[in-house]
Amino acid sequence: MMKRFHFVTRGASALRRHPRQCILMASAPFAAFIAGMNGNRVTLSTDARPEPGSAVELLHPDAGVLAAHVIDSDETGVTLAFSDADPATRFGMTRLSA
Repeated sequence: MMKRFHFVTRGASALRRHPRQCILMASAPFAAFIAGMNGNRVTLSTDARPEPGSAVELLHPDAGVLAAHVIDSDETGVTLAFSDADPATRFGMTRLSA
């Protein structure tokens, strides 16, 4: 039987483990859903609206903790970019796309 993981966000709410669900660590933890990926960038559907250029972390149940910076933010979510130089980030990106 497959293990179930839970992420705790604000308050007592929790996310069930799902391949596209994750937590965006900006000014506070925000629930996020991976809407798309392209190269070293990921688009998230989330309520968070960090400023472009700000450093954030993406917590994913399979990829772990990935450091990123905000490229763009709009009414539906944010676009993040990851560094290609870090081997751990490259590995994490392969887990995100799996």
